[in-house]
Amino acid sequence: SGGFRFWVGDDALRWLRAWQWSQAPFLSLPGDPWLVGPYALLGSCMALLGDPLVATRLLASLLCVLPLVGVFLLSLALFRSVALAACAVALLTPDWLHILLGSGAMTELPVTGLVLSGLALQISALREPSEGGRRAWLGAGCLALATSLHVVAWFLVAVAQLGLLLAALRMDDAPLRRRLVRWDGTALLSFG
Repeated sequence: SGGFRFWVGDDALRWLRAWQWSQAPFLSLPGDPWLVGPYALLGSCMALLGDPLVATRLLASLLCVLPLVGVFLLSLALFRSVALAACAVALLTPDWLHILLGSGAMTELPVTGLVLSGLALQISALREPSEGGRRAWLGAGCLALATSLHVVAWFLVAVAQLGLLLAALRMDDAPLRRRLVRWDGTALLSFG
């Protein structure tokens, strides 16, 4: 490995906690305000690959692309144009350095990507109720995973679900009961 560099002090501490999790899995640590999801995710990768630094780089490379995917999917769901969705991702170019050089231990980028992706999938499922069942549940799963990674995700998911409820009430292209039942089930799942 080429060593370990981090952007902020939290990065190193979270990395150390993930390494501890890889040695002896735990549900929580006394006095630790962070959720165990990131420790379990990075710690599992460390245990699986054997080299904690290689595991960190691999996971960071995969997870830190999630915001770009989330922006693309949400733009596609809102604008229904691949060209506009690609432009939205291109506008994030100044952030790519931070996205690609993250340690994999910080949760803000994957949470952002999961919330945006989950919201996009649920919006597209509401627009196409006959074909959107799988997308709705996949979107709810993305939101549930986000809430397991960071406490702030709970606030983001609550606002997202309120917006989705209002959208479901305003749409008139499918029976209201079907839209509300789907929203209710996916909302419960999305809060993990």
